[in-house]
Amino acid sequence: MPQKYLIRRDTPSWSVQVWLSFGLAVTACTIGIWHMPSQKLDRAFLAVGFCFCLFASFTLAKMIRDNRDERIDTSAWVIAVWAGFAMAV
Repeated sequence: MPQKYLIRRDTPSWSVQVWLSFGLAVTACTIGIWHMPSQKLDRAFLAVGFCFCLFASFTLAKMIRDNRDERIDTSAWVIAVWAGFAMAV
């Protein structure tokens, strides 16, 4: 029998903490890439890789959340999401 999940509302302080830590992490990565001692093309390549990794993580998390109770995505989409995440990592 599939397990049903209750929707729990997050506290405002937890939401602020999550958004601040996410913003700080993205800002630190952006500053680190910007000040990296290399050529502009190397920094641009690293920035694109960082964005790919970030959005692949978002896509994987959403796919797992959406399919938690019952499978709604096709097998091809699930494989594509996992493959994209594996390539990003």
